[in-house]
Amino acid sequence: MKIMTSINDLDASLAERCQRMGRMCGVVVSLLGFAVLLGWALDNPSLRQVLPGLASMKPNTALCLLLTGVALAALSTPIVTRAAQLASIVLAGCGVLIALITLVEYVWGLDLHIDQLLFHVDPDPISRAPPGRMAKATTVALLCGGVAVMLLNARTWRYVSQTAAVGQGLIGLLACVGYAFGVEALYGLGAYSSVALHTAVGFILLSLGTLLARPTEGMMRLIVDKTAGGLAARRLLPYVLCVPIILGWLLVQAERNGLFHGTFGMAFLTVISSLLFAVLVWRTANALRVSELERSAIQRDLRTQELKFGAIIRSVMDAVIVLDDEQRIVLFNPAAEEMFARRSGDMVGRTLEPLLPQSAWASHSGFVQAFGASTDVKRPMGRARSVNAVRSNGQHFPVEVSISKVDVDGKRLYTAVLRDVTELREKTEQARLAAEEATRTKSAFLANMSHEIRTPLNAIIGLSNLLQRTGATPEQADRLGKIDVAARHLLSVVNDILDLSKIEAGGLRLAQTDLHLLALFDNVQSIIGEQARGKGLTVQVDLDSVPLWLHGDVTRLGQALLNYASNAVKFTEKGCIILRAVLVDQSATGLLVRFEVQDTGSGIAADTLPRLFNAFEQADTSITRVPGGSGLGLAITKHLAQLMGGEVGVHSVPGEGSTFWFTARLGRGRGPMPVSVVPAAVAFGPEEQLRRRHGGARVLLVEDNAINREVATELLLGVGLDVDCANNGQVAIDMARAHVYDLILMDMQMPVLDGLTATRSIRRLANWATRPIVGLTANAFSEDREMCLQAGMNDFVVKPVEPNALFRALLRWLPKRPPEPDSWDEFQGALDKATDADLELRLRQLNAVDAAYGLHLLNGKVASYARLLREFAKQAQPEIESIRSRLSSSEPAAALALIHSLKGASGSIGATALQALLAELEIAVRQSRSIGVVQQLVSDVAAKCSELVDEILALDES
Repeated sequence: MKIMTSINDLDASLAERCQRMGRMCGVVVSLLGFAVLLGWALDNPSLRQVLPGLASMKPNTALCLLLTGVALAALSTPIVTRAAQLASIVLAGCGVLIALITLVEYVWGLDLHIDQLLFHVDPDPISRAPPGRMAKATTVALLCGGVAVMLLNARTWRYVSQTAAVGQGLIGLLACVGYAFGVEALYGLGAYSSVALHTAVGFILLSLGTLLARPTEGMMRLIVDKTAGGLAARRLLPYVLCVPIILGWLLVQAERNGLFHGTFGMAFLTVISSLLFAVLVWRTANALRVSELERSAIQRDLRTQELKFGAIIRSVMDAVIVLDDEQRIVLFNPAAEEMFARRSGDMVGRTLEPLLPQSAWASHSGFVQAFGASTDVKRPMGRARSVNAVRSNGQHFPVEVSISKVDVDGKRLYTAVLRDVTELREKTEQARLAAEEATRTKSAFLANMSHEIRTPLNAIIGLSNLLQRTGATPEQADRLGKIDVAARHLLSVVNDILDLSKIEAGGLRLAQTDLHLLALFDNVQSIIGEQARGKGLTVQVDLDSVPLWLHGDVTRLGQALLNYASNAVKFTEKGCIILRAVLVDQSATGLLVRFEVQDTGSGIAADTLPRLFNAFEQADTSITRVPGGSGLGLAITKHLAQLMGGEVGVHSVPGEGSTFWFTARLGRGRGPMPVSVVPAAVAFGPEEQLRRRHGGARVLLVEDNAINREVATELLLGVGLDVDCANNGQVAIDMARAHVYDLILMDMQMPVLDGLTATRSIRRLANWATRPIVGLTANAFSEDREMCLQAGMNDFVVKPVEPNALFRALLRWLPKRPPEPDSWDEFQGALDKATDADLELRLRQLNAVDAAYGLHLLNGKVASYARLLREFAKQAQPEIESIRSRLSSSEPAAALALIHSLKGASGSIGATALQALLAELEIAVRQSRSIGVVQQLVSDVAAKCSELVDEILALDES
């Protein structure tokens, strides 16, 4: 029987050192060959002969040693590429070919004219061999060495390679011994040329290097073996090979020098050899004894560990089954015997098939194979597989399984731990039934209590309203108002409790409908408005760039937003409250919108924040707290946000205020957006206030983009303002110097002269030190606001211009005028919308623009919006070509101005996708990104613009 040692029984560090020595032997042999060739080239006898009177190494011999040495050095490196391996085999093959041709010359008595191919060699008067031809022994040795190197990586020919290497080394050793002992027969054959001394040394090094290059394979495996055999080989072989030669050489030298003769020398050699070998055997035996003692100690430790492991496995209450890589059982502990009612002796060597239902066996086998191929080391119970198992009597029962894998001696083992969860499942089912019964009982109780509480509350609220309408005195009206507030507060608490109950029971469902974001925020603003005004708080709305026509549950969105807003009013004593919507992400499937309520209240301590969204929790639970509340609003908001695919959070700084937020996944509106969404509130909104208070006020609009200029002009004329326009900062300065304006709307980035520089110049004009200048820009960053204020502007409005945001800014900064009498006809005229329903329908069917948003920016003026789209279609593509030209001409400043202008125009018509691409391109140019990135972005912008223009042109054709 053939027994192979395991890879773990080999000394890896020794093997590495051997391979390194093999590589060095290849390098030395190649240098030896090169040195001799150099000696022939320079006609230097010392390099050719070593010593005068000795045989010289022939040119072809030196060439073969050089080629074979280089090949050996290359193949001995730790990592050999396929190309390097092929090149090394070719080099060694060339040496074999030269030796083979020379051997043919000897055998058949031919002269193939290769002996003096490299250098001219003078005839040797003593030798009968042709000039320059290598010795026969040299030919055989080179042939063996070349074959050994060529087969170095051929595993199936490993022993052939090593045998050839040993043959080459033996020829070299015999020649060296012949030189040492003066026996010519060992290094030469009569009158034929002899093996040169350095040739013999080269053969020994080449043989040794070939053997050491693959120390873990073939006959060399024993040398790096960590077993007793390897130890004996490493101890004995160097002495066996070297000591007899050294002693023999010493004996010969002693006889030649007349120290002793004949029999005495042999007797002395015998005694010394016996003594040396006795010492060698003793040292080796002692080393083997130490090795055996260490092995015995390790075996004892292993037996102890096995006993401990066996005791642990037997004591484990869970079933433990170990499988080999063929999924056959190698261990079946007592708990497994008890669980499956099967003996371990019957199961070891079998698969798990008897322990699993027939339907589960195939899937289980596939699972184990997939787990074996995965990078997971273990899969714990809990993430577990829960499967059915089968006892010996055929009874099925549920088990949880955790599985791990480990490699032992190159073999994969799987350990499965199984737990019978029959009792656990029964208890879980009982607990589920009890919980469902408790939920039903709670729901019935809450429904009854809701009825009992709501009935008297409805009476209180209704009667108090009736009393307020029947001529109550001021004192009575005040008290009735307080009753109404208290009753409604109690009703809201009841509603919160019911909502939370529905959410926890999983009974709350979303009602998805189309909704108008502006109407949603206006509703929340109107609800908290009176209470906020009573505390001197201002309420602002910021809708950022979120599309206004959406699809979602408007009731639950309003409820969540109102919960935050009510708390903001409750806990804020001065300052303002901002209701905000931010577009976080958008895709073909919908939008992720973040709703925020920011206040300037007292803020919340950091240690309180983690429990704010828990039911019945409040930041201040002391009996001295001023604001009331049940502590349910934030918990309900959290659940509502999760129902809508979002999450909640808060950022708060004590003493500065808080920002509560939640996100929701919403769709785009599916039906047509109504022309007017808040008709009842328009007369009291900022638009009507602006018309009533400031009708006829003179405004200078400074905007370089024609489309943006037309949008803003439409809005300003629609509220009765007198508008002049300028297309750059220099024109604005001239007009401000020549005319009197109540306010200037100033774009930031323009050709000729930008808005910031123009503002600084206007501020230096007479009568313009305090008149209002409001900035306009498509960059809604905090640094832009700071730049506007530092330049002398009073305020800042973000483009695309939200009408209400613009109107509120104008209300803040236009000089106050006394209100004019109502004019219903004028108000009605300002609300006129385009009546071309067919055109509006086609506009809303456009894919490349958000027509609903664009119409909103123009207050629903269909004809004006269509005209703007056509104007954009004429200008957009030429501007893109100008951008491309400026970038190609290395004019980034000019390109940025065009990009910024086109970005603003895109936002003004609702082309949000194009606007986003232009914003990305603007950032890339500002940051001087690579040409490839910028060119790709320009191509994306051009493609998106082309798609938009095609849709607009098709609009006219239809």
